[in-house]
This record gives sequence, C-alpha cells and structure tokens, in this order.
Amino acid sequence: MRYSFTIVLSILALILGGLAVVHTGSSYRAAIFGTTATAPGEKLFALKEIDKVRHITLTNSDGDVASFHIAGHFWQAKTPWKDRADPLFIKFLIQFTTRLKVQEVIPREHLNLKEFGLRDGHIRVTMRDAKGQDVCDYRIGRPTAWKIPSEDGKTTQPTLFIRKVPKTLKNNIYICSEDSAQSIHALFKSQFARFRDHHPFHFSPRYLDKVRIQNNEGEVVISRKDLKSGWLITKPLELRLDPQAQANLFKDLARLTAIKVEDRASVTLPTAEDDTSQAREISLHFAGAKDDVTLRIYPPAKDGDPITLATVSDRPDAVFHLPLTAAAGIPGSTSLSQLQTGVNDLRSKTMTHLNGPQLKTIIIRPTGRPDTMLKRTKKTTWRVLRRKGWEAANQDAVIDLMLAVTRDKVQKFVTDAATDLSPYGLDQPMLQVGFISFNNEGMRIAIGQGPTGDHLYAHVVGRPNIWEISNETLGKIAIHPWQWRTSHVWHIPKVDINGIRIEKNGQPTVDLKYAFFAEKWEATEDGEDATARLNPNRANAFLSHIESLATSQWLGPLHTQATKALRTPDTVIQMSIKGVDDEGKDMPPIVKTLQIAHTQGKLIYFAKVHTAPRDPRHDDEDSYFLLTPETVDQLYVDLFE
Repeated sequence: MRYSFTIVLSILALILGGLAVVHTGSSYRAAIFGTTATAPGEKLFALKEIDKVRHITLTNSDGDVASFHIAGHFWQAKTPWKDRADPLFIKFLIQFTTRLKVQEVIPREHLNLKEFGLRDGHIRVTMRDAKGQDVCDYRIGRPTAWKIPSEDGKTTQPTLFIRKVPKTLKNNIYICSEDSAQSIHALFKSQFARFRDHHPFHFSPRYLDKVRIQNNEGEVVISRKDLKSGWLITKPLELRLDPQAQANLFKDLARLTAIKVEDRASVTLPTAEDDTSQAREISLHFAGAKDDVTLRIYPPAKDGDPITLATVSDRPDAVFHLPLTAAAGIPGSTSLSQLQTGVNDLRSKTMTHLNGPQLKTIIIRPTGRPDTMLKRTKKTTWRVLRRKGWEAANQDAVIDLMLAVTRDKVQKFVTDAATDLSPYGLDQPMLQVGFISFNNEGMRIAIGQGPTGDHLYAHVVGRPNIWEISNETLGKIAIHPWQWRTSHVWHIPKVDINGIRIEKNGQPTVDLKYAFFAEKWEATEDGEDATARLNPNRANAFLSHIESLATSQWLGPLHTQATKALRTPDTVIQMSIKGVDDEGKDMPPIVKTLQIAHTQGKLIYFAKVHTAPRDPRHDDEDSYFLLTPETVDQLYVDLFE
C-alpha cells in the first residue's frame, strides 16, 4: 500500500512540475530546454517587436560604445557624446534589423567565431523597449560570398553572418540576406561618428513662423502671422515671397550637412573681434517657442578655405565643419554657397500673385488704341466687349495674359524706392492692365519704355517697386481686338446658305445650290450642268465643314507675308447667304468670300474673309488668319464622281 501511495505522489509531482514549467516564462523554458533556431526563410526578428524599440546600444570589438534613446520627438545620444542622433541612420539600422532574413542556420559547436567575423571586427546591436527590456541583441559578422538570386533571376542579394547574443540563442550562427549586407559595417566606423547628426537643423517647415538671415549685407526676415497664413518677406521691406525660393530655402537648410562634427571643448572658435564683420546667422522660430534656433557661421580661418566652423544654439556642445562649396561637401547635400538667402533671391520673381478664378473684370488700356474689357461670372468663362456686344473671348489669350503677369519672371529688380517714374516711362505708360476681383479689390499694372527704348519697365500702380520685363512678356498681353476673337471664323446655318461658288487655280469654276428642306443639290461646272456627277455625300460633308470654319491663329490686318500671298489667292469660295434685318424681314443676300493662298510646299495656308455689303460691326474681318492643312483638305474635297 505504501508503495502505491509513493507512486501516486511521484506521478502527481511530475504532473505539477510539468504544469509549472508550462506556465513558466519563455526565458526560463529556454534555459531548461534551449531555444529553437529561427528557420530558413523566416525573418530573424519580428517586426512587431522591433516597433517597440526606444533604446539602442552599439558596441564594437575595440570596446567603443554608443547609446541612444528617444527624447521627445528625437533620438538623442548619451555616449560617446551628448547630442542629437541622426534620425536617418537610426531608422536605417532599425530597418536593417527588421529585414534580416535567415537563409541558413549553422550550429555553433566546434566553430571558430573569428572565421565568421564574430570576434575581431564585429558589431553588437542591442535594442530595448521603454521599460529597458531587451527586444533584440545580436552581433554582426562579416559578409559571406553567397548571394541569393531574386525570383526573376535578374538580381542577387548579399548575405552576412549574424549571431544572437543571449545565452539561450547563441548556439547558432545565421546566414542572413539583406540589401546592405556588404556595406553595413561602414555605418559603424570612426567610433560610430555617423550616428551623430551632421545636420545643424532638424525641422518641419509646417511648424515654422519666422526665419531670420543675417549677413554682411544686412538682415532678411521672412515670416507669417500664423501657421495657416502665407509667407512674406517682412524685412528689409514688405515684399512678396517666391514660393519656389521659399521651398528651396527650407529644403536646402534641412540638407545642410557638416563634413565633421566635434565637441565644443575640443575646438577653438574665433573670438568676437575676429568674426563680427563677416559672421552669418540663420535663425528659425517655431510657432509657440520661446527662443529661436540659431545657426552661427564663423568666417573661414583663411581665404580660400573650403570649410568653415559653425555652432547651433540648441546643440551647445557641437561644432560643425560646414562646406563652403559644393565640391567640398558630401554629394547630395547642401553647401553654404548654395543657400539662396538674399532679398532678391527670395522675393517673388513675377509681377503679381493674382488668383485667376477670383477675378471678374480685366481692362486692357494701350495708349492710342481702344480699351479691351473682359468680364466673367463665377459660373462662366471670360467674355470680351465688342461692337456687337459681349462675345466669348479667346481663352488662349486670357491664359497668355495671366501667364505674363503671374508666371513670367521679371528680368531685373530695378528699384524698390522709386519716386520719379519718368526715367522708366511709367509716368505716361504705354500700357495699363487693370484687374478687379469678385471682392471688388483692384490692382493695376503699368508698363513703360525707357528713354532709349531699349528696356521695358513695369510696376503695380501706387507702389515704388520697379521691374524690368522682357519683350516676350509684353508680347503675351493681347492689345488688339482681333487677338481676343475665338478660333471661330464664322458659323453660318445651313438653312441660310443659298449658293456656293468655288474657284480654284487651273480648275473649272463650280457653282452649287442647296435646298435645305428638300436636301437636294444642283451643280454646274463652268456654267454647264453637272448635277448628275455630283456626289451628294461629299457635298454634304463639304457643307458641314464650310458652315463652321475655325482658324489655328489670327494674324492681324498688317501681316506682310499674308498680304502678299493673298494678292493672288489659290482658292476663292463665295457663299450667298440669306439676308434678314433685325425685324426678320428679308434683305438682299449677303456674300461672304473666303480667300486661301498657300506658301511654296503648301506648309502654310493664309486666309481672309470679305463680306458684302460691308458691316461696320464686322471690322475684325480685316484680320488675316491661318488654316490648318487638315481644314484645307476638307475644303478641297473632289465633289464629283
């Protein structure tokens, strides 16, 4: 009986011991039974665990140590320097860790770790969570000669040796693949110096509300009222800021990179007497912050030096060796000479920042010519006032005008303090363009010519800023009524067309009559009946093309080449159109004549329209225009079988 009881107790003890082991933490179970190696094809470390990393310690086989932790929004170094860590390299190290993929597992037993680069020359990476618990701890060995081919066989991925540090995990050496396996050791050179942030500034422009730039030419300040407002130059003058120049400045400040960063105690900086005349400062102010972050750039030790020293106020223990030229800098980074910080570098290079959709009226007033008035509503496109009333405006001309005043760069900033406008021809400008918004806010641009006629000047009326502009910019502003016509030469309803005559050089004269409601054609060639040979489908297509004629470009009434060519036109098409007065009463027919002449090789087709009797309301018919070869082909169709 006693033996049975002893056996039962033993069995119960085994069961309870087994349950105790099952409910014991994984680290204790690993100590008792060992840990299974990560299988080939799996990631060496789980991504969800790496996401918990808040502390990183790096050591090498020489005994150098670097430790980092997250402080607020930044990674901060504790050793070997108390300074900001470079977030890009920290991020790269974390990504490297998560991308390690096991390709093969080698048992550690009886192996010499030196052969795998896991003794001399190794790097140890220890990552911990916010509570100080290990997330991962591993050593990086040397690269291997094995490269893993991609699925398509076009590329390969390098591999290297990795060994986990914990006792329960150190019995295996892993061959892991990772894109940077061949070069990862370069990241840890020079006592982990690359992990010290070599960028003086680390910022997001969205939180800035002021930038101050001080150099030997003076002080420039750009600022905004709040984080939702636009940026302006507020010193030395209130000027519009070029959005691209602003974006480039912020980008270049963020990319400004030192060649080397040293501790303040190991560097002798110029004294105040040495640097006051040439010192530069760039200060950033973040909305709600008490103090600016100021980069102070000292003059180079001697003329011609490609490197100069600098300090930044929020990192008092760091001295930066900044490149003065791109050649002295790190490829892809910004040097001091590349920073565009002058007033004229930053100010807007365009005449205005007008917002086209907010405009309701434009008035173009050239000296000695009629005004052109454009208007629109919030739901309609631009219309132009003509003798016959408001008509659709040429939208391309509107676009060109807006490009001239909002996109074209001025040639030169002449002065910001003009009191006498006569030297620029702006006391009696050759052209003025006024703009009125739906909020009834107005602006007027005046353009004048200097006394020698060699330069064009412009300014916003009432302001002392004078610019020099190009002839190309002036040429984009349409000042002639014909330039504001749409591409439609005419639109004549088919029902109103009584007859058509076509005269082509070297061909019989064709006369066509069309009965719209009966849909019947009659035709003659040189006065002889040709109705039987007329192809009605071609005639209908010709009528569709001729009733709504469009031009590719208006040339104006004084185009020399067009005038010469149309003295002897190659083709003349006359249309007799039913005449009706304003009360709907029949009038004598109107004859519209289209003349077409082509250049040698038929590359350009000039054209012009005449109307008889002449209507003063159609004075824009004096303009020559171009027809595309496709349009001419449609008008030159052979109408007969």
